[in-house]
Amino acid sequence: MLMTNLLNKSKISICFEPSSLPRFRGYSPLLLRWLEGWACGCVIVGKRPFGKGVAQLLDWENSTVELPDDSSDWIPFFEDLLNHEDLLIEISQRNYQECLLRHDWRYRIRDIFTTLNLPIPDQLQLEIELVQAKAERAKQYISDKPLEPHFATPKTAQEIAV
Repeated sequence: MLMTNLLNKSKISICFEPSSLPRFRGYSPLLLRWLEGWACGCVIVGKRPFGKGVAQLLDWENSTVELPDDSSDWIPFFEDLLNHEDLLIEISQRNYQECLLRHDWRYRIRDIFTTLNLPIPDQLQLEIELVQAKAERAKQYISDKPLEPHFATPKTAQEIAV
């Protein structure tokens, strides 16, 4: 609950792919930290994971804003990004919506029922419809203009927004 409270009050959550940590033995999975950040509407900044199947889990633009490789560029990068409130809001809203549409456990439970050729319980179907309606309401707040290009080779938010 504490993490959710912190993330709800944050514009940015910093996340790094974990393959260099011994417990991951070179693997680079999508960690819960990304999902928690998206669910709270954070802009995820860091290094995106590259493990098998991960790309399809975060394949919308700016799902992760790539941090410059040179750590001496980090402070100017964050300062510049934080000065572009409209861009932060747009990415935040998109992350929240995509999380609702893709990463709610109810979808996975539905898929288990479907795989086992079992009927989907009415309550589960109702809850999925409510989550989808919530995502649709969130979508209304996303501007009609397309999202800015992914920050794959970040310079400044100003250059990205142009």
